[in-house]
Amino acid sequence: MPTPQPTVLDRAMGVHQWYVHLSRVEGADLGKIKEVLRQFRVNCQPRLGEDEPALKYVIAFGPTLLRDLTNDFPNDFQPFETVVSNDGSGREAKGTQEELLLWVHGDDKGRVWRTQW
Repeated sequence: MPTPQPTVLDRAMGVHQWYVHLSRVEGADLGKIKEVLRQFRVNCQPRLGEDEPALKYVIAFGPTLLRDLTNDFPNDFQPFETVVSNDGSGREAKGTQEELLLWVHGDDKGRVWRTQW
């Protein structure tokens, strides 16, 4: 059974958010993509000597990028389709087809902003 990502489904979402959808250009360096993703994860962790919680973040891969980064992916990995809330609110998670989504949220607006660099 799949395990839901707590950052995606967390009801205690941070006050501030930042997200970006990304797609590669022809000839993109996969090593550089991995390096940037590693640094993004580090930027979301508490800084040594500072009394602050880790930022919550999501790194979501589309099937085309994931297939190029690793051999460890489900055989039935499909592009994401738009999901509409069934509570009548009209909220929806758009089914964009970019290859990568980075999303971070937390209560410290400056820290959330700095994480994107």
